[in-house]
Amino acid sequence: MWCPACRIELPEEARFCLRCGLAADGSPKPEAAPDPLLPSLTKALGRQYQIERLLGRGGMGAVYLATEPALERKVAIKVLPPESGGTSESRERFVKEARIAAKLSHPNIVPLHTFGEVDGMLYFVMGYIRGESVGARLRKQGRLPIADTRRILMEIADALSYAHSLGIVHRDIKPDNILLEEGTGRALLTDFGVAKAAWTKQMATSEGVVLGTPPYMSPEQARGETLVDGRSDIYSLGIMGYAMVAGRLPFEGATPSDLPMKHLSAEAPPLSTLAPDAPVELASALTRCLAKRPDDRWPDAATLRAALTPPDEDETPPAMQGLSFVFWRILAEAGCMLLLAAWGWGQHRPA
Repeated sequence: MWCPACRIELPEEARFCLRCGLAADGSPKPEAAPDPLLPSLTKALGRQYQIERLLGRGGMGAVYLATEPALERKVAIKVLPPESGGTSESRERFVKEARIAAKLSHPNIVPLHTFGEVDGMLYFVMGYIRGESVGARLRKQGRLPIADTRRILMEIADALSYAHSLGIVHRDIKPDNILLEEGTGRALLTDFGVAKAAWTKQMATSEGVVLGTPPYMSPEQARGETLVDGRSDIYSLGIMGYAMVAGRLPFEGATPSDLPMKHLSAEAPPLSTLAPDAPVELASALTRCLAKRPDDRWPDAATLRAALTPPDEDETPPAMQGLSFVFWRILAEAGCMLLLAAWGWGQHRPA
């Protein structure tokens, strides 16, 4: 079964698309259409990059897999298609996304390598993450193991804490924007196409314009507010975590337009009823993410990350644990030497 709008495969039992929220109607696999952008892209960038295939297409561009022969590495190239790049607004948004991504350097955020324009075609080159998205894994498995869910959420909370500290709000946290590295399982955040940056001189959107993906947008996004902060991303991450634990979204609608009202007024079914095996503290952390009022959510991503940490897990990094052991050993040995010195002085002091 396939989503008629997103053209992505859905689980057989799916009632809606996890990407756009559209009701699943049993559509057959759509036929692949010829890619009109590939020849012009190959012509424009063929000297520096060997374009291999299309990885994905969205509202703000198409992403291709390529090889950079000079450095012998795979890269992902995001391109603003001509049909989307004809307006100054779309070009400004694309440049803004590249500038935001260029300011981010974090192990859980896909890195940006370079930006350019060839023959009027805007593009930027990103690190290629071999693996799959959380969305793809959810579509295959329905739900994720608790340990994997917790780790992914903690890593993305780390990434958001870093981005928020720089004044960047992602505004489109969803499973398809989280990539899982093959082999390590490391989660990486990508696609800052609708992100808001504190340093931008103009608002990226007008009041009342709704940005984001309906199944994952915060209540303030559903109202079309422009002054959203990091707590909006926390809400969206909570929705994603809920889907990973329960195997379904907390709010469903026949069409994407039904979902904003659900985010504004409906309460999510308790996770304990949908996933009885979910640890109480994890369910509680996700439930707080879904509070309608931003003030009732976790105050920041770092606090959320701490709440997601298993109660019996030592958060001290392994390297620091080793340093701590050495420190305490030195301290203990110094204490013993002081005690021996004091004992010796006591034994030999004048009567």
